[in-house]
Amino acid sequence: MKTEIFRLENVTKTVNHIPRLDDLNLTIRKGEILGLLSLNDEGKTCLTNILCGQSSIDYGRIYYNDELVDLDSEAPLPFAGRVVSVENKTKLTFSLSVADNIFVVRKGFRKYLINRRVLREQAGRIFAEFGIDIDPGASAMTLSPLECGLVELVKGYATGARLIILNNLSSYLSTLDLNRFHQLVFQLKEKGISFLYIDNDPDVIFKVCDRLFIMREGRNVRTFKKGECDEQTALTILTGRVDERESSHKSHWEEAKVLVFNTVSARYLQNISFVLRRGEVVSILDTHGRSNNSILELLTGEQAREKGQILLDGEDFNVTGHSRAIRRGIGLISEDSLENTLIYDLSPLDNLCIPLFEKLKTLIYKKGIRKSVRMEYADKLGEDIHQKDLYHVQHQTLQKLVYYRWLLYSPKVLVCVKPLSGLDISGRKLTLDLIGQLSAKGIAILILTSNFSEAYYLSDRVILIDGAIKQGEYLRDDPLLKQKMGYLYPDMQSPTNPI
Repeated sequence: MKTEIFRLENVTKTVNHIPRLDDLNLTIRKGEILGLLSLNDEGKTCLTNILCGQSSIDYGRIYYNDELVDLDSEAPLPFAGRVVSVENKTKLTFSLSVADNIFVVRKGFRKYLINRRVLREQAGRIFAEFGIDIDPGASAMTLSPLECGLVELVKGYATGARLIILNNLSSYLSTLDLNRFHQLVFQLKEKGISFLYIDNDPDVIFKVCDRLFIMREGRNVRTFKKGECDEQTALTILTGRVDERESSHKSHWEEAKVLVFNTVSARYLQNISFVLRRGEVVSILDTHGRSNNSILELLTGEQAREKGQILLDGEDFNVTGHSRAIRRGIGLISEDSLENTLIYDLSPLDNLCIPLFEKLKTLIYKKGIRKSVRMEYADKLGEDIHQKDLYHVQHQTLQKLVYYRWLLYSPKVLVCVKPLSGLDISGRKLTLDLIGQLSAKGIAILILTSNFSEAYYLSDRVILIDGAIKQGEYLRDDPLLKQKMGYLYPDMQSPTNPI
């Protein structure tokens, strides 16, 4: 039996009169990776803050190193500085060097004791130990997202962290980068460091964790050892119902071609060809992300192709500017759609109608259209449709508005950029349902992502691009897809359902 690092007993925490943790019991052991699945983010955030010493509890007991923590004492908590978190937004200071971020930006450091040359040498030795190719003297501003994450892990190790919390990293690291990140996690685990791995993508949790902890509405539901639970069982426990996505994929080969790329070359694209059919959901899985940026810019009129042909409904597609692309029939849901596309000072109804009014280009029928839309979407949006603005609207209603405005507009192609990024599991299930509604209406869905499990479970078909070159095109259930991904990502196991 491994030594316990943390034990939480009957922990309760209320925020704004809402219980976020309710009689929670949790054990974290030395040198293990404990995965946490929860339907919503609020309880996970509350738990993270408590373990990091940034929030108190209302009731319960916390044990650290098998000793009861005196939470009423004015003395520093015994685990202060021993728990760090690596978030989807880096905490590195970009104005400092890598070595300075590791050793200087922390409590208790005495600058006059160590000079920067010594700091760089110490950081270099740690990097060499773990096989990390990063210059300790480089500015943190020059680091990639993966490199930022690796530096934050090294910082935790170098400063004596006993527990490292990994929080929703799949929302900003590609599958390729996650595999490299996990290599360092496994190395640190062998040195006795514990990890609490929180992620909204169950594929990540099942891939790397020794135990799985399922939390629902702030309460612990079940804990499983590795191999005791499959992803479908976990999601059924978590959501209370069986996921039915597996049987919902269908063939679209008989449908009309809507979007055609014919040997298209542009920045980060080399002779790319593919077809998107009416009502089909296709993911372009780009291992590095740069090729998908070019495809997005080509479809939104922000980049011109160098060669080849793009056809939309059989006609040449070559526009300048996003508004013209929309008028031609290309809709877009960006990665940060709730922040970038909704206007919070307007009502839900007005937000819903904005693309439609632009399509009609007239004020004459707006009043009648608003009434018709209100009647059609009242059941879909509930009481929130009567709100005067978006500031007090439920989060799921905001998510629905992003998709329903395009359901109402009915573009020929809807481009969705990383549609599951940053969403909790309930939000992911809603996104799956919304994409299904758009597809059922005959709208072709093109998903741009660098996350394998996102592409695998949202799509009817997956197009794989690596190094600006198309590597293959596969039906979702084609075993060759898993073989190809196994070649590109040697450490990757079979994906589990991210919904």
